[in-house]
Amino acid sequence: MPELGEIVAIEITQPLPSTGVVDTTYKIEGTAKAFDEIGALPWVYAQVRFKEWWKPEIVEEVSYKRGFPMPITGEFSIDFKPGKEGDYQVTVLATPAPLSLPVVGVFPLTGKSDMMEIAIGEGPPAAFRFSKVTIDGNEVLLTDHDVDSGLLLEKTTADYLDITPAFEWTGPAKTVTISIKVGYRDWLGGFSPKTGAYTRSITLPESPDTPYSGELETPIRIPLTACGGLTDGAIEVVLKIAGEPDYISPKGNSGHQGTPR
Repeated sequence: MPELGEIVAIEITQPLPSTGVVDTTYKIEGTAKAFDEIGALPWVYAQVRFKEWWKPEIVEEVSYKRGFPMPITGEFSIDFKPGKEGDYQVTVLATPAPLSLPVVGVFPLTGKSDMMEIAIGEGPPAAFRFSKVTIDGNEVLLTDHDVDSGLLLEKTTADYLDITPAFEWTGPAKTVTISIKVGYRDWLGGFSPKTGAYTRSITLPESPDTPYSGELETPIRIPLTACGGLTDGAIEVVLKIAGEPDYISPKGNSGHQGTPR
């Protein structure tokens, strides 16, 4: 007869990498099978131990992340998102009892995977840029604050602009707000708004290494009611992230009621 801790065999099919980046989600995937044949009862937990060389194991910081093995196959997936830099030891444990998290430990223990070790460091700083903006179906690349876009759109105060920004993002998942105003370039080259801010909230996906490219699914529509008298229109597109400085796009001229610059 197998001992209690050997009833469930846990095989890790997608282990953690040996190194990672703080605030990035990593998936642990595997199977948990009772007596090496059938899917185990639906409770497995990743035991996450934060290692500090000067602390004895009994007082180390330990937490648990829950996974749910599928019936019959026993396949499971557990998300691991380290919140600080350092060394971690992660072991998947099986138990027949559902546990309310957080817990001090897992009991009774019916299975245990091999331990995974991962060193977590600081990732590169988050980076965002607006790559282009589409105005009423016309694409304008956003590369320089001072270069004339060359776009001419004849508009009246009864019209509107449909504006769709495109962007690139590297960093953790974030909920952000894109804000657009219409106005003009003053004689000093600054932007003076004529409309209020028209906004859209979106979620930027987690993309720690490779830049993610995206754009709004639908345009932001801005009425031009307040823009009477303009002969040289411009727009300002701003990204707002809580706790971070605003990212302001190049102020692309979008001529309405006159010739754009």
